[in-house]
Amino acid sequence: MPFSVFTNGIMNRQQQYRDQASLWIISTLNNSRLGNNSAE
Repeated sequence: MPFSVFTNGIMNRQQQYRDQASLWIISTLNNSRLGNNSAE
């Protein structure tokens, strides 16, 4: 397996993790904001 393919696979996987983390953070912030609005 060419080394470039190996490194590209790692880069893509890190990008996926970063996207999932940002989506999780956004959804968590939205949920907490909704919780605060409903509590008021």
